[in-house]
Amino acid sequence: MAVGAVCALADTLGTGLIEKARPLTGFRIVVTRPEPQNADLCRKIRARGGRAIPFPCIKRIPAKLPAKVHAEAVQYQWLVFTSAAGVEMFFENYLCSDGDLRAFASCCFAAIGPATAETLVKRGFIADYVPEVHNGRSLGQGLADKIKPGEKVLLLRSRDAHPELPQILTEQNISFKEMAVYETANADGNTYARKIIEDGRSDFVYFSSGQGVAGFKAAFPGLDMRGIRAICFGESSASRARELGMKILMTEDADMTDIIRQTYDGSYFTISSTGTIEKHRA
Repeated sequence: MAVGAVCALADTLGTGLIEKARPLTGFRIVVTRPEPQNADLCRKIRARGGRAIPFPCIKRIPAKLPAKVHAEAVQYQWLVFTSAAGVEMFFENYLCSDGDLRAFASCCFAAIGPATAETLVKRGFIADYVPEVHNGRSLGQGLADKIKPGEKVLLLRSRDAHPELPQILTEQNISFKEMAVYETANADGNTYARKIIEDGRSDFVYFSSGQGVAGFKAAFPGLDMRGIRAICFGESSASRARELGMKILMTEDADMTDIIRQTYDGSYFTISSTGTIEKHRA
């Protein structure tokens, strides 16, 4: 808040600096990611001026891993994680089985994005590879250039994860195995957010996975999905949202930085009834 003589500078500086610092001002964005990632993204949206409305549509449940899994994991040259939850659940299970983290000293680690890489650091490991664009396609394509002939890859992720990453590795003739470290289930959300969504008072609904879209649909079986303006991270969420008739705005970054960048010039965007993105001057 600016008070006193500082306010006199408004005519000189204009509102551009404020708009650039808080580019999401005026937008109500429903965030459907599971906790705790949902809370983190909500904080970032609020810091940029937006009104974040948490409505977790799914929850993550640790998978039961056999004891031999961890002894097998250390035999792989690359351990690949596609979520912070996967990192937490794998190593928590490992430590509960009296595992020694030093067993992974010779392994290389890949993370789909910064949040996953940061979670690895908390466990004592530094990611050897993080793609610039944080999605499965970029991760797979980047790994194809990093992995040496004969090296084996272990994918540690959700049981119902999108098949794009393993498809790319198969096309590149890379030896890999998938290990489900958790699975997803529908969550109940909350009454306050539910009312806002049902009344059509949100500007956008953010989805970071196809499971999140499915969970949202399950939470609102009678809602006309054609009225939902969806911000989708990755093709998994976009394809499912598209099937339901939602209006799609794609983001290549899980934290929506590319969408936020679109508002830095003081303009704002809307999505027409045909799904076309239209930009307007503020």
